[in-house]
Amino acid sequence: QTPVSITQFTEADHKKNRVNKIKDIAHLVPSLDISTAADQSAPDISMRGVRSYNLTALGDPAVGVHLVGVYSPRMQGALALLYDI
Repeated sequence: QTPVSITQFTEADHKKNRVNKIKDIAHLVPSLDISTAADQSAPDISMRGVRSYNLTALGDPAVGVHLVGVYSPRMQGALALLYDI
């Protein structure tokens, strides 16, 4: 079996750490990096150094994103879905 690392935080943690943008979550999760290029709508998310440079509709992300328990297979627009964070 492969061990799984889970980082959990609450609304109080968001307020305490001043999480105003989805990118700010990277400060709460070890080895997480969230960045965007100026000309891209998709975030570039890496975890533990694993990153995918294929952000097209044919490429799969290196880091999976789940929103309210539902897997989001494409990164395009992922930041917009979390506008109210």
